[in-house]
This record gives sequence, C-alpha cells and structure tokens, in this order.
Amino acid sequence: MKITANTQVFSVIDEMAALIYHTASRFPGSDRYGLSSQIRRTAVSMTTSLAESYTAIKNEDIRSSLLSAYNSLRSLHYQIGLAQRLGYIDERHFAVCDRKAAEADNTLKHQLSLLDARVEA
Repeated sequence: MKITANTQVFSVIDEMAALIYHTASRFPGSDRYGLSSQIRRTAVSMTTSLAESYTAIKNEDIRSSLLSAYNSLRSLHYQIGLAQRLGYIDERHFAVCDRKAAEADNTLKHQLSLLDARVEA
C-alpha cells in the first residue's frame, strides 16, 4: 500500500535539512571538508530518503526509505551535538536545531507507526 506524499511531514524534514545546511555554513573554514561536509551530506540524505519513500510501491520499500531517513536524522542529531561541543554552534543555534530535530523525530516516528498500522490491518 502506497503512502501518499504528506506535505506536512516533508515540510518538517525539509526545514530541518535547510536549517542544518545553513548552520553548517557558519562552521570555521578549516572544517570545510570535515564535520561541516558530513552534516550537509547527512541532511540531504535524510530528505532524499523521505522523498524516496513517496515513490516506493511496496510497503517494505516505503518502510526502508522511512527508516533510512530516520537513521540519518539520528546521525544528524549526534553531529549537531558534536558541533556544539566543538564550539561550531552556539547554545542558541543548538537549541533551535535540537527543537527542530525533536519535531522531525516525532514526525518520522509517527509516519512509521501509521505505516505499521496499515500493514497490520
């Protein structure tokens, strides 16, 4: 059963990716190919995986794409924390990113639970 594209879900994840991408642009130039690059790749991967879930036909493919997006989000959350501990993100920006990550986390978990309920039905 195909899940129709949920613009609210995609919007939350896309906003998270854009916020992180912009935040990483403020990292020191010496980190251009380090954590900054990794955070940007992870943010794009998260959004891309979610987009792929909307094009999948089989439930297991949808679930796999959603889980990939969720796993990227969890990696991103760690990377944001690391950037904050390294002094790349100040406390205010970290709090904004952390709140958006929590919102994205809840949104993806909800989407996964909806899929699981459909599969069980």
